[in-house]
Amino acid sequence: MSTPTVLDEDGVRTQSRPACCACGAPPVRVRYADLTDRLFSVGGKWSLVECSDPACGMLWLDPAPVVEDLPKLYRQYYTHEREPLRHWSRLNRVFRRAENAYLAENYGYGEVRGTWCARLQAGLMYLRPSRRATLDSDVFYLSAQLGARLLEVGCGSGAMLNRMQERGWRVEGIDFDSAAVTQARDLGLQVRVGDILKMDLTSGTYDVVVMSHVIEHVPDPQSLLHECWRLLRPGGRLVVVTPNNRALSRRLFGRYWMPLDPPRHLALFTVSALKRLSEDAGFGVETLRTTARGASGVLEASVSIRLKGRYIMGQRPSSPLRLLGDIWQLLVSVAVLFVSGWGEEIIYIGRKPHS
Repeated sequence: MSTPTVLDEDGVRTQSRPACCACGAPPVRVRYADLTDRLFSVGGKWSLVECSDPACGMLWLDPAPVVEDLPKLYRQYYTHEREPLRHWSRLNRVFRRAENAYLAENYGYGEVRGTWCARLQAGLMYLRPSRRATLDSDVFYLSAQLGARLLEVGCGSGAMLNRMQERGWRVEGIDFDSAAVTQARDLGLQVRVGDILKMDLTSGTYDVVVMSHVIEHVPDPQSLLHECWRLLRPGGRLVVVTPNNRALSRRLFGRYWMPLDPPRHLALFTVSALKRLSEDAGFGVETLRTTARGASGVLEASVSIRLKGRYIMGQRPSSPLRLLGDIWQLLVSVAVLFVSGWGEEIIYIGRKPHS
């Protein structure tokens, strides 16, 4: 490996990454050159290269930041912010009851289910496919398991972990961002700061390990998946959610696609690449698909990057752009019914064999 070099005024050093982390093939070309950080203003220019194996299709950052300098990329990251309190209007309270009924009917969270009223309320969520997809993600696509142990790798400020604890899981979290971990601990959560590969946690401890929009930030995804396998009990499950490199929106926006997110996203996965890595780690595939979740937000952010050169997280888009985002959300939701690989996110659920 080449000697690290200092890249920019933030003192971020880089090293060459000459091979695909999923299949080991060299890059065939530079897919996107001279990219800048469009979200949090880390300095430097970055390039994403494309795997020479078309069946793999990975993109990765080359050169990429050295491991020791990765925390410098997150000094202004969105996980440092607390989740805002929600104020429910009368209409929103109706939908809130529908959301609770949906989670009860489909995942077993809550005691009131199986009645005609609960089924009717849950059915309302099928009129709001975008919100329904968010609810699925909020429980990591997991049915209720009262008292089961769940580890979230890359838990950030702990918002999703806290919700899972409220739903009866025994939760723990890990994140290398100390500022985000402070926020999570303020919620009373058991969260460690650091690299999971250096923690020497006890084997066979957890029923579920979850990673939502994490694996694309990791320098060594293969080692991470092997570690997850070691930490799970026999029969335990791994849940991974990550941007889909072959999403319809990337085809539309190219270098302006927000989930490229240089330099924090070290690799962008395809369905086939994630399947290969997980099977190499010993997992059997239970679920592997793409979803339209987040398509509207990605469009809004990508349009901002295309027109303004950057996107401010949390900014409220204009009414025309929100309408365009809603239309795009609907189009992607329909598209994935016909071409399963065009969704915005990859959803992977794997199981560790019982023996």
